[in-house]
Amino acid sequence: MENLLFKNDVKNSVNKKERKAVVYIEPKESVYINLKYFVEYVLTLFTVIALSPLYVITFLLVRLDSKGSAIFKQKRYGHSGLPFTLYKFRTMVDGAHLMQDEISHLNEMEGGKLFKSDKDPRITRLGKFLRKTSIDELPQLFNILKGEMTIIGPRPISTPIYDYEKEELNRFKMRPGLGCIWQAYFRRHTDFKLWMKTDLQYVENVSFGLDLKLFLAIVKSVLLKKGAR
Repeated sequence: MENLLFKNDVKNSVNKKERKAVVYIEPKESVYINLKYFVEYVLTLFTVIALSPLYVITFLLVRLDSKGSAIFKQKRYGHSGLPFTLYKFRTMVDGAHLMQDEISHLNEMEGGKLFKSDKDPRITRLGKFLRKTSIDELPQLFNILKGEMTIIGPRPISTPIYDYEKEELNRFKMRPGLGCIWQAYFRRHTDFKLWMKTDLQYVENVSFGLDLKLFLAIVKSVLLKKGAR
């Protein structure tokens, strides 16, 4: 059966190549997954309220540190392969995307589908601190409140969905999350295939126990500032 989301929502929001891939994606559903989305939404709402002073301070610091908008917006692919706009505090110089071809030789991510480098010259002084502490990720809590993301789930990435192997599309059966298996345990690894493999493992084995284990591991790595780029 074709995904109903594809018929009703996707045909006007993705190009033909993306549309061809989305048709294979069926959302994974269960009582636990529905409860997970609800509980994580409530937790996120309270977290946003509690951290509101930090949002204001970070917003102002980013604006003062370098030219450009304080909020970085980028197209990512989420639940059922649908594109959405992801929010982060800007950690790079304004117009950084125009410079990527010039520094492609610095890419440390194997497979060429993503760009990651410890030597990326586009990262600002403040941006290095925001990444190290993961504060740059906080605006994604608003993606959760919009129903586009969740706390634990496969990370949303910008690689077009038609660039995935058919089996890898199964990672889109769930909402993308702030953290995942790769982020908890393999954040310093540069193997794209390993990232996809761990995402598929998560979708296949999602449970309260796994979510709690990953949440605690990610909190630990953030507090110890491990693996952030």
